[in-house]
Amino acid sequence: MMANIIVVSMVENIGLSIIQQIHTILLPLLKPLTELLMGIFDTTAQTYPVDILRVLVSIPVLTYAMVSDFNTRRVSNEAWIPLFVFGFLFIILDLVTGKTQILLPWIISNIAAGTTLGYILYKTRLFGGADFKAIAGFSVLFPTYPLLITFPLSLPPIAPPPYNVINLFSLTIMSNTVLIAALYPLYLFVHNMMQNNSKSILIQLTARKDTLACVVEKHGKILPLWTLDSDNDSTLRNIVNYFKFIQSGIDIKLISEYIEWYNQQYKTNINSFDEVETVTLSEFLESDYNKDSNGDTRWVLSDNGDTAEQALERLTNKSSVWYTPGIPFLIPLGLGLVTALTFGDLFFAIVW
Repeated sequence: MMANIIVVSMVENIGLSIIQQIHTILLPLLKPLTELLMGIFDTTAQTYPVDILRVLVSIPVLTYAMVSDFNTRRVSNEAWIPLFVFGFLFIILDLVTGKTQILLPWIISNIAAGTTLGYILYKTRLFGGADFKAIAGFSVLFPTYPLLITFPLSLPPIAPPPYNVINLFSLTIMSNTVLIAALYPLYLFVHNMMQNNSKSILIQLTARKDTLACVVEKHGKILPLWTLDSDNDSTLRNIVNYFKFIQSGIDIKLISEYIEWYNQQYKTNINSFDEVETVTLSEFLESDYNKDSNGDTRWVLSDNGDTAEQALERLTNKSSVWYTPGIPFLIPLGLGLVTALTFGDLFFAIVW
């Protein structure tokens, strides 16, 4: 036990020594910049000037990411570079002004918590790759609760270790995001009830019904409801199995790309999948059209009891289908960040 205490003490002393050395080296270089920032912003109003810069960096990145995610459900990797570059630069500025020396454990914990939790959600397929990079980037850009005049309006209570995890800003962003994203299933449920689309409550909360011609222009997955024994709740009583069922759906983008390939292969000019005369999906999956620039296969259908052709042939006989809309998750994530910066922690405002 005594040996552990000695080791921890040595690590802390080494860490403080490194911080002091960095502070000594960088202070003469960055002091003019920090003095300029302090002069521009009114620090008497509880505003930390570097946090203003953090917000200014986040606005264009967040705007581009939300628009790109909404239009294509994709965001380029380069979009997140400013979050990490400026994030670490601002941490150095924090170091010069003394903020980092006081809150260094919070900064490390915030970055570690945001990155780790985001990675876990990504590996469990609850997050997309862009969502993981976004939360990791914002964890670096906002390593502590920002001070913006009177914002945030509501902060979680200061808790002692180990419960002080609730005071990490990255977790506030994520909890706000989850609460905002939870509104969408409620919207789907109300929409389906108003349209008299009677199905299992789980389907009503996660999917919507539309014509096949309209669906192929959207994002998401078509639910293979024909693989279910019944539409009753008893069929879907296991929520985990239901979400596995969703993953077995047919990606809408696959159908739209199949139509493009079909037109090229058979010299046709069809615009809707229900105009396909003979489904030849296996031929499409094995073609060069289904290869990326590295020669890897892009589309692989999961086995839901049907062959690939049988699954799509069933669609050609349906005037309407149920599909799970591909939610652009960066939009609720962006709103989660905005509410965290302005209002604060929505979860603790509700339950505290």
